[in-house]
Amino acid sequence: MPSPPKTDGLSLATLLRGQSTSLPDRMLVINYSRMPVPGREVDVVPHKENAAVLWNRWRLLENRRLYDLATDPLQERDVAADHPDVLRRMQSHLQAWWDGVEDRVNEPQRMILGDDAENPLMLTACEWWDVFIDQQAQVRNGEQKIGVWHLAVAKAGEYEIELRRWPREADLPLRAAAPAATLADGQLPEGVSLPIASARLTIGGQERLAELAPDARFATFRVHLDAGPARLETAFRDASGMPLLGAYYAYVRRL
Repeated sequence: MPSPPKTDGLSLATLLRGQSTSLPDRMLVINYSRMPVPGREVDVVPHKENAAVLWNRWRLLENRRLYDLATDPLQERDVAADHPDVLRRMQSHLQAWWDGVEDRVNEPQRMILGDDAENPLMLTACEWWDVFIDQQAQVRNGEQKIGVWHLAVAKAGEYEIELRRWPREADLPLRAAAPAATLADGQLPEGVSLPIASARLTIGGQERLAELAPDARFATFRVHLDAGPARLETAFRDASGMPLLGAYYAYVRRL
């Protein structure tokens, strides 16, 4: 299959096929600046200085501190003053990268619903906007957070949205605590039971509510969605209607 005319990336095909043994020299930029900081949850707008630049043995942090992993793998000694040429080259790359993303860096990257290429689609709490549930320990502990998915509806129509606390593969009731598990690199403790009694879904200006049986594994809603941008927010609630947490998993299918 031919590559798209404009691809932000590098083909690994020759490396995987054994036709080459290395990749072209390149620098990579990583930016985690949408991570909320306790006490500064609203200050998550990305900044250039929040980025890290990776280049072979070198690491540039905060656009000013330089580390040499060949002699300092723990990144304890700033060697920017000793390698001004490396510093300038990496700072120049960071500036060029920032110039390319700055105008849109605060726009959400929307998950696409209802496209023939991926229908149904699974959403996870990892994609919540500025709210992070991205570890199994957080899921098992039932961290009481509620986030928003920013979506793009590819085709207007009727949609079925299935909300779960646990993924389908686990097949656990919403209220249940996941059992302890032994993994290749450690153990996961038993999860936390929650008194989930109902579910709420808000999308496209529509709100839906569902009462849930004690052994319910999911809540299912059907809504009509118009094509275009959409915002999805969910909540599992206790018997008094108090929100407990958002649905960590949502399975969306265009009917």
